[in-house]
Amino acid sequence: MEKRRAERYRDFFCHRFLPQCWGDIKASVAEQVVGIVLAFLILIAQIQLGVISKDAIRVNFLAIAWPYAALIGMFVVYHTLRAPWLVSNSHMDAISELKTELTASKGKLDALEKAKPRIKLKDPDAVYTEPVVQRFKNQHNCVIRTQVDRFLKVRFINDPETSSPSAKAKEIIATIDYYRCPDNAHVLSIDGRWSESTQPSGLSPLESKVGLLPADFVHGQQRSLDIAYRDGHSGKYYAWNNDNYNYVNQFYVYEKHLLDGKHFRVEIRLRGENVDERFSFEFRTSHAEKAFDIERNPTPFLLSIPCIQGCPSE
Repeated sequence: MEKRRAERYRDFFCHRFLPQCWGDIKASVAEQVVGIVLAFLILIAQIQLGVISKDAIRVNFLAIAWPYAALIGMFVVYHTLRAPWLVSNSHMDAISELKTELTASKGKLDALEKAKPRIKLKDPDAVYTEPVVQRFKNQHNCVIRTQVDRFLKVRFINDPETSSPSAKAKEIIATIDYYRCPDNAHVLSIDGRWSESTQPSGLSPLESKVGLLPADFVHGQQRSLDIAYRDGHSGKYYAWNNDNYNYVNQFYVYEKHLLDGKHFRVEIRLRGENVDERFSFEFRTSHAEKAFDIERNPTPFLLSIPCIQGCPSE
């Protein structure tokens, strides 16, 4: 501790005090030269006018010289005492400048934050169900099955604080994780499908489906994210995304998306340009017409909350 304190004192003396003192002295060189010249002129005038004789100068040299020596000493003392004050003023000016810069930076940061997109749940009833009539046809374009599937969806909205161009949410991609309650077992992780996006079946078989994943949100725009559905034929529950369209011959049933259980927690992560948001909610399967019961309303979250902490036992 004492060593560190001594180092600080040494640093102050060598790198702050001495440079400031010497700089202050150099800055007043003109004053020093003028003072010395005036002293010599006064001394010469006194000798010429007979106020001081040459013999008196030889005898009383110290008595004559001490005022000049005292003046030089006072000059050195003045600048020595003035140096800490100048250092302090320099520090205060630097602190003041930093505070000004900090205030300006904070204002800019606040402006940037307000100009960012803000994706949030479109309440009320952000989580909702929607019936969809599915008609499956054979190669002869004849309907071979008609069923009503009940879809579970979550609706989001871009609601920024300002309507600046930078508040547009660009290329938002959703990732969905499913956990079974109450054992908190991770069941599935998929890329989310935006309901309003083009169906993969509408694209050429050779065309990439990756471009269907991101979606833009202009100011105030709403979009829905597909979560799951109850198959109207079997009554089983499956996660839903663009992969299901690869199984049209199996009536969109993708067995890897099977949600085996009655109670699930869903975690959604939305990522894009200036966007990284997370949401979580829970649902139960139901034999009622709506097919899904919302067990815990969706909320933004920072950390995953296991089902075992918040879900009642099966």
